[in-house]
Amino acid sequence: MTISYRSSLLMCLVIGLSACGGDGAPSTRVSAAQVNKADVAFAPEVEPDTFYHASEQELHRAPGSILGSRPVPFTLNGQTLPNEAWQIKFASRNSAGEPIVGMATVVKPTVASASPKLVSFQIAYNGLGASCTPSQTLSGSSDADNGVINYGSYGAGLNALGWTMVFPDFEGPYHTYGAGKLSGQVTLDAIRAAQSFEPLGLQGNVPTMMWGYSGGAIATSWASALHPVYANELNLIGAVSGGTPADLLGVARGAEDQFFFGLVFSALVGINREFPQLFEGRLNAEGLRVANAIKDGCGGVPADGSEGASGNISKYVNVADFYNQPHMLELENSISLPQAAGNPRIPVFFYHEILDEVIPVEGVDKVVDAWCAKGTPVTYLRSLTGEHLTGSRFTPEALDFIESRFAGRDFLLAPTAMRCN
Repeated sequence: MTISYRSSLLMCLVIGLSACGGDGAPSTRVSAAQVNKADVAFAPEVEPDTFYHASEQELHRAPGSILGSRPVPFTLNGQTLPNEAWQIKFASRNSAGEPIVGMATVVKPTVASASPKLVSFQIAYNGLGASCTPSQTLSGSSDADNGVINYGSYGAGLNALGWTMVFPDFEGPYHTYGAGKLSGQVTLDAIRAAQSFEPLGLQGNVPTMMWGYSGGAIATSWASALHPVYANELNLIGAVSGGTPADLLGVARGAEDQFFFGLVFSALVGINREFPQLFEGRLNAEGLRVANAIKDGCGGVPADGSEGASGNISKYVNVADFYNQPHMLELENSISLPQAAGNPRIPVFFYHEILDEVIPVEGVDKVVDAWCAKGTPVTYLRSLTGEHLTGSRFTPEALDFIESRFAGRDFLLAPTAMRCN
């Protein structure tokens, strides 16, 4: 599959809404052993590599339990780097608490740190099919170049700062692009699995940081909020979340008639896989065609080369004012932050462009206000000099925040940043 550079960049950096459920029978059946769902709307093709599958007995093991592993080359843009790497398979849970299989890539640093450091990096892979996932793009697949683009952010940590790293396929086995709770839980279970994976030599509950931008920030921010109730034994010491799609319906409304609408529609198809009420009975003939065309695509681009979604949601649904339908307003409580119950106990560093044309800053403002009110230590950098695709320029600040947490020192940021608690 060929993806333009601009589409690839958006796939990495733009949001990740997801939706589940839908109209009509899915074009392919996904095995229960693979995803523990008998029927997934607009289902992705079943992964032919049986390493990605698990038995029902394995799936019911404790979340984070390792179910398998294998060494892989750590490959970016066709070049194999010297870092040792493995794919690990582990037990996890979806939004409803049902067992699913999780996948992650774990990578050793070129030079180990004197004190072990683990960083979970959530790549913004924003896709609906297996070929988009970090486990494939970091081991040689060229269907999506998200691993290459994101290397500019985490490469210094992996090579110079001694980070051991875990890259979760946080959308889960049926690629629920945008489903925050599932993504957060898979991320936390990937950390659990990485900490117990003997070849990494982490020796117990090692201090761990999380980092994600755009679509990767969905998993990062949700994992931060879920940590106290889902994985409170983990020694998480902080998180970095940039360009965070906190208000997913706000992102979707803002995408109307914009060049990135196709990516947002792809995210809606993803959420529909986890929450079938999103599209159920509401897609028209063109909506059904596009949903099936993009079911294995990356970044909203159909894998078969056909035309994707463009324009606005009214072209694809059979109801008026789709985003203000009662079922959508009710669903908003399940897919957006902040959540009424649950906020992080760890320090969180948010950075966001005020003029972000893809992810409105107001959604992050709301999360920061709510988490600060509940006692979460938050540092928030709002910038007026860029937009969404340039938001990753705050990599130096993100690196410094992560290293300050590992070193137990103050994070020195420009006085324009807001801090609470």
